[in-house]
Amino acid sequence: MQKTAIFIFSFFILVTLSMADVKYVSTTTVEMEGAVGSMMKFFGAGKPIKSVDYYKGDLKRSDTFDRKENLETSQIIDLESELFVTVDHKEREYSQMTFNEWKKRLEESLKQLGEEEYGATDTTAAEPEAKVDWELKFDVEETGEKEKIAGKNTEKVVLTIDLDAEVTSTEEQPGQEPESAKGGMIVTSTHWLYKGDNAAKKEMDDFNMRLAEKLGFVPGSASAQQMMAKIIEQNSRLGEAIETMQEEGAKLEGISMRVETLYETKVDPETARKIEEEKAREDEKEDTEIPTSVGGLLGGFGKKMMKKHMEKKDEGVKERSTLMRSTTEVLELDVSALGNELFNVPNDYKLEKSEE
Repeated sequence: MQKTAIFIFSFFILVTLSMADVKYVSTTTVEMEGAVGSMMKFFGAGKPIKSVDYYKGDLKRSDTFDRKENLETSQIIDLESELFVTVDHKEREYSQMTFNEWKKRLEESLKQLGEEEYGATDTTAAEPEAKVDWELKFDVEETGEKEKIAGKNTEKVVLTIDLDAEVTSTEEQPGQEPESAKGGMIVTSTHWLYKGDNAAKKEMDDFNMRLAEKLGFVPGSASAQQMMAKIIEQNSRLGEAIETMQEEGAKLEGISMRVETLYETKVDPETARKIEEEKAREDEKEDTEIPTSVGGLLGGFGKKMMKKHMEKKDEGVKERSTLMRSTTEVLELDVSALGNELFNVPNDYKLEKSEE
C-alpha cells in the first residue's frame, strides 16, 4: 500500500512542484532524529549530497553523487523517444522504461490501491482486521519574507501536509468498544521561491509541461480528467487528496532555491493515554514494544511511527515527535550550451534486462 501510494504521489508532486540549455546544481542534507540519527551520523550521514540536473530541448539528465562527490546514478528522460533511462555508474549498467510501460505501471498501482481500499488484499491471522479512515489536508502560506540565494531574490512560502489516520478494529468483543488508535504525520516544507522571469525557468517549465503532455497529465486535458476519474473510482480519498494538492501547488509558482522540510509524527492524547496505561501493565518486560492490542491495529509502518513516541521511557509517550529534517539548496542555476553526448549512456555500459 505504502509503495503504491508513494509511486503515484511522486509523479503528481513532480508535475505540480517541479522546476536555452540549463545546468541546475543543488545539495540535500538529511538529518534523522533519535538513536537512528546518531548511528547514521557516526557512519557519515548528515553531510550534504550533491545533485545536478541538465536540460537541453527534449532531454533532461539528473545526476546524483555519493558523499565523496563521486558520480553514482543518472536518470535521463528523452521526450522524443518517450523513454526513461536509469544509469548505475558504479555497476556500469543501465535500465530503460518507455512512457507506455510507465503508464501501465501506474494503472496497475491504481488497481492495487482500489483492491486494498475495498479489502481485496490478504490479511495476516496474527493481527486483527481493522478499518482505516484517513484525511489529508494541504495548506500554503505566503509569508512575505525575502532572501537572496545564489544571486536570486526569493520569497518564503510554507507548504503544510497534514495526515490524520484512525485505525479501528473490526473484531467485536462482547460488552466492549472496538479497539482504536489515532495518529498521523505532519510534513512542513518551507520553500524559498525565485519568481523572476528568466531563460532557465522557461526552459525547465517548458520541459516539464511537455513531459506532462506526453504522460497525459496536463491539468484540464481530456486524458488528465480521465485519469483523475479512474483514480477517484479506484480510491476516492487518494483522488481528492491529489486534486487538493494540485490546487494548492499552483501557489508554489517559481523555482525553489531552498527547501527546508520537517517530518513529524503525532498521536492523539487518548491513544497516548491508552499506550501509557497498557505499557504500565506490561512494564516488567523492560522494553519499548507497543502494547499488542494497539500495535496489532497499526501494521508495520504504523508501529514504527508509534514506537518513535516511546523511545525515551522517562519522557513517556509524546503526542508529537520529530522524525527527520531535510534541506535542499540551489548552488548554481546557469544557462549555457550543453553537448549532446551528456545525454548518452557510455558505450561500455551493459543494458540490464527488465523482469517480466
